Amino acid sequence: MNNAIAEAHSIEQVVEIINASKAGHSSEYFGGTDTREAEEMAGQYAWEAAEESGYTDNESIEAHLDILAEAGAKFEFRVALDNAINRKKQ
Repeated sequence: MNNAIAEAHSIEQVVEIINASKAGHSSEYFGGTDTREAEEMAGQYAWEAAEESGYTDNESIEAHLDILAEAGAKFEFRVALDNAINRKKQ
């Protein structure tokens, strides 16, 4: 998947991308523009972080969203969590 979250190199960049989306701006990345909703991006980040860590239970996914929110990302937590959990089923 080629998109802004996958192209980010730090959690600070992820926060910046999510907050730009929440403010109605698209995020530029190598090869295009990402116009997805902040909650979809946060869900993607949480799922990929959980998958990378080897812990894909719902509590671990939720913990990654907590970290993202604590870092300053603005998104609807429940919607992002649902998005991340749905990625597990794909």
